[in-house]
Parts: sequence; C-alpha cells; structure tokens
Amino acid sequence: ASREEVDFRLEAQNCLQALRTLRKHSVNVSCPEPVLECCGRRVLTMVFIDGWKITDVDRLPYGCDREGMAQGLVRAFALLAIEDGLIPGDPHP
Repeated sequence: ASREEVDFRLEAQNCLQALRTLRKHSVNVSCPEPVLECCGRRVLTMVFIDGWKITDVDRLPYGCDREGMAQGLVRAFALLAIEDGLIPGDPHP
C-alpha cells in the first residue's frame, strides 16, 4: 500500500469533499463527517450517525420508498465518481 492509502488525514479530506459534492447536488443521503481535530495519519474519527443498513428491510419505516432510496444511493456514488473522481473502494450502503 502506498503512503497515501494509509494516511487517514487524506481520507478525512476526501470525506469532506464528498460531503460538499453531495450537498451541492442536494443528494438526500447521510454521511458521517470527520472530526478533523481528532484525526491523524493513523486515526480517522467521524461523527456517529444512528441508522441501519439499507438491506435490513425489517427496520425500514412502513411505506418507505425502497426504489427511491436505491436510486439515491446510485446517484450519490455516481456523482462522487464522475464529479470528484472519488471511487469508494469499500462502500457501505
């Protein structure tokens, strides 16, 4: 692995860039923000977001638009890849 791949300060900056892109395009997904003052080369600290995996359908609210949620995730990943060149190597839907 290159030094950039194991430097979590770079990962924190990429997270912030992703958040800016998603907000710019009004994509309705939640992403944890890095806590920069608690991040370092070997540590990535992010804000906790309570939630569940999109695949855990039993936890989805009744009448939830699953197709719309899936489309939102695809749109989010596509914007990050096309607009910013950010390709998540380990996406967690």
